[in-house]
Amino acid sequence: MKMAVANHLQEVDSGLSASLIAQWATQDFEHAYEWTKAQEPDALRDDMLARLAYLRAQSDPVAAARLVATDISAGPARDEAVISVIHQWTLQDARGAALWAQSLPDESLRQRASDEIAGLAAAPFPVKGAR
Repeated sequence: MKMAVANHLQEVDSGLSASLIAQWATQDFEHAYEWTKAQEPDALRDDMLARLAYLRAQSDPVAAARLVATDISAGPARDEAVISVIHQWTLQDARGAALWAQSLPDESLRQRASDEIAGLAAAPFPVKGAR
């Protein structure tokens, strides 16, 4: 990861850093997260944190929601991270996801999150707490 950043490889492939951080996080989430948080706040850091939030949401959606709310700068990366966390959370606990969605301060994001939950609730596969 450090080599990719030092050689500015993210300028060649904008998704490379997020992919590398995701691979690292599957082996050692805490170190990948701490390293990412220590990077200069910018769009690249936000993209990597969004990827980490998605991964964390698969096992601990509450922690992922906290990561999104506290570590990612307001903007498109955070909005997309919210939706990815909502998606993963809904698959595990639709009621919990709905409670978080209702607490979102931005009305349009709150609506997107509610639409995501409703779409998953209508899906042909079972969603815990959706029915």
